[in-house]
Amino acid sequence: MSMQTKLSTLWIFVTLNYLYCDVTGFQDPAMLKQYLAGDLGGLHMTQGFLLATAIFVEIKVSMVLSRLLGTA
Repeated sequence: MSMQTKLSTLWIFVTLNYLYCDVTGFQDPAMLKQYLAGDLGGLHMTQGFLLATAIFVEIKVSMVLSRLLGTA
């Protein structure tokens, strides 16, 4: 297995772990209330914050996709 394939696989693994953490976090009523209030343990979830995290995840997904499509 090439190093590029290993790194792509690692990115997929990390991204799926982020998703799992988010989904399980929504199942906790106390955490869900904090999410809905926009304040998660002192971290203020603004539109800018959500945009930055979306870009962070999309960069990882696009890196894997470009590797699998052979454009990188």
